[in-house]
Amino acid sequence: MVVVEESHLSIHTWPEHSYAAVDFFTCGECVPGRAHEVLKQGLGAETSELMLIKRGLLSSPASMQMMEHSVEEQRDGAQRTTDLKRTSSTVRVDVQVDEEHTATCSVQH
Repeated sequence: MVVVEESHLSIHTWPEHSYAAVDFFTCGECVPGRAHEVLKQGLGAETSELMLIKRGLLSSPASMQMMEHSVEEQRDGAQRTTDLKRTSSTVRVDVQVDEEHTATCSVQH
């Protein structure tokens, strides 16, 4: 069981592909890596990917910043971790909705 305060957790599953995607949104002080470890063990994952993104950076030109991105693999009793964090770690997504409720998105890295 994962107890989450001031936050929410959603799990999207594709059992036919042995795949689950988990979105864990937090606010306040916490350690999201702990939830990742618990979920990884609870789901029996052989491979897991962790992406930690700070959102709501109101005093910055970009509203989000990637803090961590890594993949862990368990194979033949050995664990391998690959750091995927890009050198350009800031992402900004702008969404505009017109009168017909059509959304236009632009992404800047």
